[in-house]
Amino acid sequence: MFDLVLLRLGTKLESSLPIDPFPAPIDTHVKAYSYHGTTIRPNSTPVVESTWQDCKVSFYTDGRGREAKTGTYDMLQCLHFDHLPSAGSSGGPILDAKTQAVVGIIRGWEHAGGKLRGFASPAESLFECFSLPGLPEEVD
Repeated sequence: MFDLVLLRLGTKLESSLPIDPFPAPIDTHVKAYSYHGTTIRPNSTPVVESTWQDCKVSFYTDGRGREAKTGTYDMLQCLHFDHLPSAGSSGGPILDAKTQAVVGIIRGWEHAGGKLRGFASPAESLFECFSLPGLPEEVD
């Protein structure tokens, strides 16, 4: 199951974030999107308040929750990172701190093994999602 929305806006966006098709290695320094709220004032554009949180890739798991390794034939279903995402951050990007490319899409957080941590869909699953039959070749 994916927590991702394809949103088409009426105006053309200036640019988009690059997506890294390869999984970020364990201990890679990443930045996770952190949503803090939206300010809405009469007769003005809503302002989204957010920050980028420094964190690291902790490990990956497969579809059964077993630890999976990058650079192998293991299926990488979930990227786990050492930051607790805030409410409303789901669907936000995780960027490689060095390249600024998207390496994951935040899905939520969990309490496991006595630790709180975030989990995300690896960016490579975006490529799989858009290669499904019935989806358009290009997104305007």
